[in-house]
Amino acid sequence: MEKRARHRPFRAYPNAKRILVDCELETCTVCGFSLRRRRPWHTWKTIQTLAGPIFLAGKSKECTNPACGKHYYASQWGLWSLPSSTYGLDVLAFIGWQHDHEHRQLVEIQRELNERGVEVNERHTGRLTASFWPY
Repeated sequence: MEKRARHRPFRAYPNAKRILVDCELETCTVCGFSLRRRRPWHTWKTIQTLAGPIFLAGKSKECTNPACGKHYYASQWGLWSLPSSTYGLDVLAFIGWQHDHEHRQLVEIQRELNERGVEVNERHTGRLTASFWPY
């Protein structure tokens, strides 16, 4: 059996599909002035989905009125994964469904995810199962 590293492995996906989510607003909701792009991305991460890895980036805008200066972020960015997770919502739903409704063990779910190309270990599968349950 091959000895594995004890730390979190570095995972790079150079061929990941790129999705850039832009702020959908065109005018400031406070003062009514037009908005301009702020910088290339306000946030970015690579997430693993059942369809393959995705590089997801959100672009922000700011008000052109110097007295206002309000910032707006891409709200559609949160539709792909939870804020602190690098796994897509489809992966979380798959894990939760398999565990709660199909009554499968975590090691079985982990094996099936690995066969589908999602890199996850058994312990982290258990943590993702907790993310599926409502609070």
